[in-house]
Amino acid sequence: MSLSNEQWDFTKDISQLIKYASSIDIKLTPGECFRPQLMQEHYYDTGKSRTRHSLHNSKLAMDFSIFINGHICNNNLSSVRLGIFWEALDIHNEWGGFWKFVDINHFQRRRTPRPKRRGRTYDNLSVQVPDLR
Repeated sequence: MSLSNEQWDFTKDISQLIKYASSIDIKLTPGECFRPQLMQEHYYDTGKSRTRHSLHNSKLAMDFSIFINGHICNNNLSSVRLGIFWEALDIHNEWGGFWKFVDINHFQRRRTPRPKRRGRTYDNLSVQVPDLR
């Protein structure tokens, strides 16, 4: 699939994520989507990223500020509901909250299906994925 088609699918899924968040009284405000390679290298060099190459460089990742009850959410079980929903939309979608280097604000679309999860899981939680289209 072409990069532009991947970006289009990612954009459609992001719109579904925003609608879902709104339906459960969570507000998402946009952060970083496109990141130039020099900025990615700076983040890597300063420890803000664990990789020199990010899907932000291809416009296939988005960081959001997450607000619950008017307060910024930095670590809350409610954000897990967003991650579960996000990954349920497509096998290529991956949420940073499930990583060892936890990044709850990060939602991305891999060009290949995400690998089987190791370590942190929330299998005991369920999120019904509504049809918001």
